[in-house]
Amino acid sequence: MTEIAPPIVMASLSGRADAAWARHGAEHVGAAVLGGIALDEPTRDAARALVDRGRQEFLPADPVAFLDAQLAELTDLPIVAGFNIRAREPSRLAAQVGAAARTGATVSVKLRAELDGVSVRAVGERAAAAGADLLHVDAMDSPEAVRALAPVEATVVANNGVRDAETAAAYFRRGADAVSVARPSTDPAALERIAAAVETRLGSVAVPGRR
Repeated sequence: MTEIAPPIVMASLSGRADAAWARHGAEHVGAAVLGGIALDEPTRDAARALVDRGRQEFLPADPVAFLDAQLAELTDLPIVAGFNIRAREPSRLAAQVGAAARTGATVSVKLRAELDGVSVRAVGERAAAAGADLLHVDAMDSPEAVRALAPVEATVVANNGVRDAETAAAYFRRGADAVSVARPSTDPAALERIAAAVETRLGSVAVPGRR
């Protein structure tokens, strides 16, 4: 289990968030998750399609070397730093997570709750068994997906619409260990406000998922 204190994570934005972005807001969070980064070819093809439509994506020729270089830039900061890894095949994802975990890196796997036919719990369990430290769930319109992941032996980070202590508390009550912020992560003042609100509120909120 990876402890995050304070339990607020900067989340990757629009497929591209690097070490400089993480350093910019690190004062107010306990972790920063860079990326996302596509490792297998089907996922890299999907990323290229996004780039063709005008979105920024990380597509380095050597993804592993890129991961190493970015994380090395954050070793002096007192935060947990990791990467969101994308893949379309659970078996291949597990192999990639295992390879990254064996290097000692903090590995975060991003899960999307609204995908048809995909069990968030099953994918989360497989990723955790392979060595994932963080399960970063994009709850979208399915906040109960957070509750489904709470029993998994990994740090569960809930994402979608976190703007203040109240929205964070709703995820904590469902079993999240931490919450992440996306758009506000580019605004240090907003991060500071959210961090202060969460710190004030946590004393009166039951947080069953925090372990």
